[in-house]
Amino acid sequence: MPALGRKRIGIAIDAAGIRYAPLGKKGLDPEQAGFFPFPPGLIAQDAIVNEESLRLSIREWARERKLQGAVAVLAVPTSQVIVRRMALPAASDRELRQLIHLEVETVMHLPFEHPVYDYVLLEQGGESAQALVYAAPRSWIEPLVAMLREARIRVVGTGIVATALQGAAGFGDEPPCERMHVHLSGAAAEIAMFHEGNPVFVRSIEADGVDQELGGLRIGELTAEITRMLSFYEFGLQEGRSRIRQAVITGAGKQAEALRQSLAAALPEVEFRGAEPGSLAAESLDGRAEPYVVPAGLLVRGSGILRLNLLPRVDREQRLAPLAAALLAVAWIACAALLGYSYAGERQAASDAQERLLDASQQQLALQRQLDGLNRQASGAEADPYEQAEQIRAQRRDAAGYVRDLEFYLPTGAELQSIAYSSGGQLSVSVRLGGMKDSSRYLFDIRRIEWLDQATLTSIKQEQTGAENDATPTYAAAYTIVLKPTEPAKEGTADGS
Repeated sequence: MPALGRKRIGIAIDAAGIRYAPLGKKGLDPEQAGFFPFPPGLIAQDAIVNEESLRLSIREWARERKLQGAVAVLAVPTSQVIVRRMALPAASDRELRQLIHLEVETVMHLPFEHPVYDYVLLEQGGESAQALVYAAPRSWIEPLVAMLREARIRVVGTGIVATALQGAAGFGDEPPCERMHVHLSGAAAEIAMFHEGNPVFVRSIEADGVDQELGGLRIGELTAEITRMLSFYEFGLQEGRSRIRQAVITGAGKQAEALRQSLAAALPEVEFRGAEPGSLAAESLDGRAEPYVVPAGLLVRGSGILRLNLLPRVDREQRLAPLAAALLAVAWIACAALLGYSYAGERQAASDAQERLLDASQQQLALQRQLDGLNRQASGAEADPYEQAEQIRAQRRDAAGYVRDLEFYLPTGAELQSIAYSSGGQLSVSVRLGGMKDSSRYLFDIRRIEWLDQATLTSIKQEQTGAENDATPTYAAAYTIVLKPTEPAKEGTADGS
């Protein structure tokens, strides 16, 4: 097989092996595409099981096929992609990125840890915005990107199977519409449903491992499963606001036609059609090129194809590292200069906050004494003054220590505005911050304080400081802190010892 040199290739990796294909001027050339099988046990259920053996297999594949120096787009399996619709307050593009990052990292429930994600903004108007977030596990993408890089193949992007099928079927430049794509590969199927040009529902149906061809029973099972998915999409996700009116069935041979006829009988209100003439999916009907439709479809460009980049952020920002280092140095010098001006004001604010906390502690002590007096009157017995003093001392809180610890973790330029204490062992803290990301950073840092049991960010809002012409946006964040309970004083024995 001739070497591909610096050509772009699409790559799809699963438990069976690697499928790869370039895209030339005349479309997909099966002679330039190929499949490299893996030994059993490297990947199971789209999860890497044996990382070292997989690394050696990828290196052997690149050397054997002479692919060193190629650039690639990597397919993310459908089973690894999570699509979530997110409602956000109206904000600038930069603030929306920060809000989405905060939601994905702290609030969004995902079936995996350490996600990589990308998003598309659907609409923004008035006081709200809508976004679609596409997330995948870093544990799948990052190791494969590193292994391909070690094999001298540079990964420049990622794609999902749904958009690859959209381009392969020849619908990359059409205006958005409500459309379903179904692609057959043996007894397996890929299903994607598009709303306004964006994939909002993706599923894969794996082969049962026994029958590699579609029989009548398998056709009936796929028809029933796709019908259920369509009903869930229309009435569960879209709540009846939109419906699929067109479906594209692609795949090799008579299997796709048999499934099309079965679905048309079950869903008469949907228009079923095949791939556009001249498209990759249409040219692969002879069966030779069909296994490479997804890798080649990753390389198809079109105005209607959503481009998602699920590469880890460290890879995307690596080329900007020298510039980022220079900007960081400039910012450090500027911050050092500003510290001299802000030190006196921050010190005075800290002193005021400490005095307020001490006053609150004294009020708490006075209330505790009144409560002890009422308890003595109710029991009718005189309490030992020394014992009462010891109990009060055991319950005493170190107010000044709380202030010092909370100020220690303040980000640069932040200011501790107020602290309120309630008798239930809870602090309400108000902080002025220079940036929205500082709120999550400060929340993460104060959770390491020894006397702190629990901390939550209850609210954050933007403020304006300075004159109207040169107003600087700041953020007022409110935190609720629950203190760890103090150890109770030991009770005396029956004989007073």
